[in-house]
Amino acid sequence: MKVHGYHHRTVADVPVDGRQVVVRLRVRRLVCPVLGCVRQNFREQVPGLLERHQRRTVRLAGQIAEVARELCGRAAVRLAGLLAVLASRSTVLRWLWRLPVPEA
Repeated sequence: MKVHGYHHRTVADVPVDGRQVVVRLRVRRLVCPVLGCVRQNFREQVPGLLERHQRRTVRLAGQIAEVARELCGRAAVRLAGLLAVLASRSTVLRWLWRLPVPEA
């Protein structure tokens, strides 16, 4: 793989001491050396920290999902605000829809 350049990502992480944490990442833009490759240019992934196309870390996403599972809707947004996690009602509901349905 050949490094084609760099790309900067801004990612929200779990709050510390009631303050929001923002992580600024510098990831490599890579070029595939194989001719005819389906994806010529792509960005380096950060496994364990981020899922693809996400702006929140896996840890923060897990916290939002747990709050959504317990409270749902406006109550979840209020609790998230008390925990210094910024999330709208639609974001909380989106995370709730991503959770697997428990078997009876």
